[in-house]
Amino acid sequence: DVTAIVYDVNSGGGEAAGCFELADEAFALRGTKPTISVVDSACYSAAYALASTSDQVVVTPTGGAGSVGVYTMHVDMSKMLEDWGLNITLIHAGDHKVDGHPYAELPDDVRADMQKSVDATYNKFVESVARNRNMSVEAVKATQARCYSADDALALGLIDSVASPLEAIRAFLGGPSETSKDDESTGESLMELNEAKQAERQRVGA
Repeated sequence: DVTAIVYDVNSGGGEAAGCFELADEAFALRGTKPTISVVDSACYSAAYALASTSDQVVVTPTGGAGSVGVYTMHVDMSKMLEDWGLNITLIHAGDHKVDGHPYAELPDDVRADMQKSVDATYNKFVESVARNRNMSVEAVKATQARCYSADDALALGLIDSVASPLEAIRAFLGGPSETSKDDESTGESLMELNEAKQAERQRVGA
């Protein structure tokens, strides 16, 4: 019964784990059913990785997209613990079991391992976006993980158009047709979409 798929996107991103597996599955839908990512209003990092898999990416005029990059973080709590008079002793088996723990400065070899992992994930991200958007790897890397306004993202080829969510859905559904029956069907689809959006806002608000 599903004739088209709409991804309602508004996210600053998220975890890398599982992201590219899901992106591959979403990309595989191309050619089977029309897909569109309607961005209202943030589409960054992991959110963009997923949105870029659709046939079309449309961002609301005041929104943005991009941030094709990866990061992790290490917090060194040793000075704070010292000030508190606390000393942490980690008892472990396996030389690398506690790599990256926050109770001491980050050793150079552990930092190098973490950077290697980040670089590998970044390359996956870049290659995925390049495939999804039919861009070169070099062009994606040239963004250097910047966050772009809707207009700038459009100029770079990261998205397909700039429009409000309602305009994007109307265009995606083909707009009002010549027959009253199709007009009614399109109107009902838009009403259902708006009702679903309102229900989701209420759920998130709660």
